[in-house]
Amino acid sequence: MSDMKLSVGGKLEDDAAAFVDAWRRTERGESVRERLLAHESRELPAKVMTGERYRLLKHLHACPEPSIALQDSSADKRAASAAFTRK
Repeated sequence: MSDMKLSVGGKLEDDAAAFVDAWRRTERGESVRERLLAHESRELPAKVMTGERYRLLKHLHACPEPSIALQDSSADKRAASAAFTRK
C-alpha cells in the first residue's frame, strides 16, 4: 500500500500541473502510484466528518483491502456490521 499525501488549501493550478506531470510520466511507461487527498480548507473536512464516517475510516485503516468488493465473506460482513452497530 502506498502512502497518501494530505493537502489543504492548495491552488487548482498546482493540482492541474501535478496531474499533467503524472499523466506524462505514465505515457513514458513510468509507474505512478501517488495518492492525494486534497481539501479546500481545514474547516471543510470537519463539516462532513460524522462519527460514523470516522469509525468507517478507522475500520478501513485497520483492515485494508485493495477493493471493498473483495470483502465478501460472511465473517468479514459480521465483523464490519459489529464494528458499526451503535451501542
